[in-house]
Amino acid sequence: MQIFAKRLMFWGATIRRLNRSDDHQLNDILRLLDSGISAFDLISKLKNNETSLKELDRNLIIKEMEEHAIMFPVSFDTHPYPFSMMHTIIENPLYVYQPFLMLPPIENLIDIAVINALQPYEDDFMDRPSDQKNLMGSRVLRKRPSHDDRQPLSLERARKIYQYINAIHGSHYWAYIMQLVGDGKISLNKNEFSSAVESDIEGLLKEWAEYVFNSLTPTPEPTGKLFDELLDTSALGSEGLLKVCPATLEHLCMLGQSNHIGELIAHKLESQYMKDKKNSPTFETKGFGCLSQLSKWYKATKTKFNTEPSQIPANIAPALYFHVTESDGLQYVSFGKYDILKGMDKASVQSRQKLVSALIRTYLYFYNPIGHCFLQVDRSDANRLDDTAISVDEYIAQIENGQKTTVYNPLMQAWSDYQEKTARDRFKRPMNEFNKRWGGTLAMIDRQRQASITQPFPVDFPLPLWARKSFK
Repeated sequence: MQIFAKRLMFWGATIRRLNRSDDHQLNDILRLLDSGISAFDLISKLKNNETSLKELDRNLIIKEMEEHAIMFPVSFDTHPYPFSMMHTIIENPLYVYQPFLMLPPIENLIDIAVINALQPYEDDFMDRPSDQKNLMGSRVLRKRPSHDDRQPLSLERARKIYQYINAIHGSHYWAYIMQLVGDGKISLNKNEFSSAVESDIEGLLKEWAEYVFNSLTPTPEPTGKLFDELLDTSALGSEGLLKVCPATLEHLCMLGQSNHIGELIAHKLESQYMKDKKNSPTFETKGFGCLSQLSKWYKATKTKFNTEPSQIPANIAPALYFHVTESDGLQYVSFGKYDILKGMDKASVQSRQKLVSALIRTYLYFYNPIGHCFLQVDRSDANRLDDTAISVDEYIAQIENGQKTTVYNPLMQAWSDYQEKTARDRFKRPMNEFNKRWGGTLAMIDRQRQASITQPFPVDFPLPLWARKSFK
């Protein structure tokens, strides 16, 4: 654990010292860290100018390592997830949980996509009165769309439509629209309309997944990058060598893309020897990323942590409880830069449950701005400038006094309220399940990787976390 913590400290020192907007520098360091390199060898590479970092940045990182005694041996058992992502989730899990919960409930996605696809038929769709009877009974839809332009279903727009659906108590629009089509009140090409709905859902899920995964790293990477990183053709013309990146090859095989590797090699060879480079064929990954393929992959490889959306709150709550209990370990990622709520490992179970409920209520039920570090204490009050301990109740008052929004997520409602007896019963079973599964996480990841070899993952979608390490 100490070795793991020291590596997290090193990454924390790196992102604190370097410019977070310089993706190239951060990725350069991250590749070394993820490779399992020792601290001694890493310092050697920095001193010998074997990275893209400038001399000042190299010296600053070495100084941080020396001042904080950040030393670690070679790691032969590397973790499947990048250290940058693990650093983020430890520093503040709310950074990840909040965007994760931004997606409207799965059971409403079809209705949301249908409403969006109806936009050409009725421009003021979401400005209708909230009375359901009037909405259904007196709606006047155009027989045919007034224009061909259709607004994409972004995550922001999906949330607005979801709020609209809530205002009319969640009517099922798909069945309603089909009824209007059958009655001849509107004229729809059913195939085109169904295709538009499916395309919107696919685009929405892709945007949401990118949003969540990018919240985990300071250096977001574009989707569909794997095939670009597989082959190095720089020596093909002069030496006849086609170099393959072993790590990228492994990821592609684990994602069930072995059949497409041959196609990519053929494409690279054709491009190398074609005289007319302008008309050189492009390697298309479109078609690998369809929604149906993602669904098949999920059914074949899903883990036991979440098998349906209703289980999400019961998994987030114990994870937050674990972070609260281990919050004193935040020193590894904060370097004492932030004042953290102390002593939660010794606090009563009731205090921890009360704190978790308050965190859920403030940041996951209501979407309020999140502080930089988990359980970061505000001592701006003139009476709290000393180092005396801040109680759980005082901390809860601090975060709730800063509440600025009324936008909420119904999925987390049951976990947002704290009553001692009901909270105890509510936490008991999820905590037991969380503790039982905790030790088997790496085994579940490995089973998913193995299952993916024969069940292709749509690489146009954001990749699973275990396939998102730096490849070169």
